[in-house]
Amino acid sequence: MKIKRFEASSMSDALRMIKKEFGEDAVILSAKTMKKGGGLLGNKRPHKVVVTAAVDNAPVSEPGLMAEDMNEKKDPGLSTAPESHHTTYSKFSFLKKYQPITRTGKNKVKPKIVQLMTETAESGAPKSVEEQLLSQGVTQKNSTALSAHVSSLLASGQSSVREKRSALSQAMDAIHLARPMGLNNGNTPRIVVMVGPAGVGKTCAVAKLAGKHIMDSGEIVGIISLDNKRIAGSSELERYATIMGCPFETACNAVEAEQALQSFAAANLVVVDTPALGIEEHYPLQTLKKCLSEFQNAEIHLLLSAATQEKVMARAISFFSALNIDFLAFTKLDWAMEAGPMINQAMVSKIPISYLCDSHKVPEGLHPANSAELSALLLPEADISEGVPENRVPTVSQQKTAYETTRYVANKNSDIFHHNSCKSVNRINAGNMMMFKDPAEAMGQNFKPCRMCCGELIVKKPLERLARRYAGGRC
Repeated sequence: MKIKRFEASSMSDALRMIKKEFGEDAVILSAKTMKKGGGLLGNKRPHKVVVTAAVDNAPVSEPGLMAEDMNEKKDPGLSTAPESHHTTYSKFSFLKKYQPITRTGKNKVKPKIVQLMTETAESGAPKSVEEQLLSQGVTQKNSTALSAHVSSLLASGQSSVREKRSALSQAMDAIHLARPMGLNNGNTPRIVVMVGPAGVGKTCAVAKLAGKHIMDSGEIVGIISLDNKRIAGSSELERYATIMGCPFETACNAVEAEQALQSFAAANLVVVDTPALGIEEHYPLQTLKKCLSEFQNAEIHLLLSAATQEKVMARAISFFSALNIDFLAFTKLDWAMEAGPMINQAMVSKIPISYLCDSHKVPEGLHPANSAELSALLLPEADISEGVPENRVPTVSQQKTAYETTRYVANKNSDIFHHNSCKSVNRINAGNMMMFKDPAEAMGQNFKPCRMCCGELIVKKPLERLARRYAGGRC
């Protein structure tokens, strides 16, 4: 690097001198104004501007001179091998043009730029189905099995997301991962029993299922509550039944459960709510099993929270297996970040998934599970409307889906906005996030672009303004 000190009467003259000698690639290292003593006969001398500039030692070709012309001007007797001082181009070459002022700044900027360039190069390559399943939390064994089935159905070459989802849906159908619900047999009503740990939303799910059936078919639905342990355990469900116009009964033992079921002989569907059980309550579990034995041909649905740990799911399935579980139903999908854990548990236990609950709304928050819906949850990064039934809202990780549909994110407590691929986004709390579709919308609300992920949006300062900045505004 070549460094030189320039002295001139004004900053504009100094900049012209720097441009003439070093060219456009010059970098201002320092600039200051110096005062001189009195002149002849007491006259004051004008201020003097001292600017230190630097430029790389790389040879600069003459304007308009092509490489072929330069080769012709060389001495034919000289070797044509490249010289060691020629400019080498790499991912660090542009750092020379925008050289940091200090060595510490250079050491800080270079690793971040290299990391950003590496992540950009890696994100450009399309992921395979197995990689996408692994990113959703599906185990290596299950993802390998599903992706192998998908590969056998897809033609060689690049496949669209719609084709991948369709093949994954067929793979799930082959192992009965989602099974359609049964219908009532003639004169006997269909009986659906909701069981599960505390806090998974059984009572709300019962109200959702009853309301959905009434709105879709208009048939008679009866509700039975076996929750006699919790304070006001049945009053909430009774209020739902009153609003929907459903007959409602409570039962505390097997005899009362049989009597309540007989009163619903004219109903097409009977939904049963059960009390929440702790992991150590084995005796109440046996009591509940005896009570449910009065409901012949009943469907036992185990409700689990999709946002809970996978080990907790497996423990709950093992505990409630004494009730002969027929289906798994998952709630709180709007809080879940991955769909893989519930797929893993369904494949390991070989119990199909019946219902999915993705909001607290009654009855819109519950809908039957199917292979097309599950495949859309596992392959979410393309157009979310592909392979999803009409008028359906994405269920898993609504916040994550928002990242995919919006391109820029900001923290409302800061003045910087980022691209959704920036690592800084992961450090922003969900409650402080602000979404923007384009940079204009973000800058319209007085947010500034991030230097790491939105550097192309930052207006480069001219050489003269940069010099004035380091001169402290004294020129």
